[in-house]
Amino acid sequence: FGLHSVNLHTCGYPEAGARVARAAEAAGFESLWVADHVVLPDPPVAGRPMAPDMRLLEPIVALTFLAAHTSKIRLATGVIILPQRQAVVLAKQLASLDVLSNGRLIFGLGVGWCEPEMRSTGASFAERGRIGDDYLAAMRALWTQPKPAHHGPYVSFDGVRLNCHTFFAQIQASNEWLADAVGGAALIEQTLIKAFAAKLDAMVLTGDSTIGVTGITDYP
Repeated sequence: FGLHSVNLHTCGYPEAGARVARAAEAAGFESLWVADHVVLPDPPVAGRPMAPDMRLLEPIVALTFLAAHTSKIRLATGVIILPQRQAVVLAKQLASLDVLSNGRLIFGLGVGWCEPEMRSTGASFAERGRIGDDYLAAMRALWTQPKPAHHGPYVSFDGVRLNCHTFFAQIQASNEWLADAVGGAALIEQTLIKAFAAKLDAMVLTGDSTIGVTGITDYP
């Protein structure tokens, strides 16, 4: 079992967040999960009743704080809104968190549903699916290649190195972000089949550590 929303509401206060994390670990929970919204729409988006004044901490910072207060429980993003990030910087941040937590990171990602939020960050809502695929491929290159190189439509680099050897990174796809990405729940099953068919082989990073990556391209 995992405990979600440990960067929201009361858990957004340092003492409370640390106490909840330690209690979850002591109780045998497998993982702690954080949400990701840089900003919240005011007024709320129809069908998504998230209060504009809801307390919500940045997920990577929150997980780093919780990592310092725990020792065994896994630390998960549920989910990072990938198109709103900068791929190279995010790859470094996640790898650093994974190292500092001794390989406890689970990286869950999505492409977002909140157009006002995405507009505020300068990301294209219409192209969020394609951006997500390109960013994911770029991050995979940084995490797995000895001499990383990637040349895509939204991010391009070579002649650089991340120099942060991650122990473990796991990328998960949820039905919610798949539905948003492909434009409707009716296409989830078809998209999942294509996603798993396109899944790359796991790559050994260090010891028993692996990273699995899935790219999905059949969406707007």
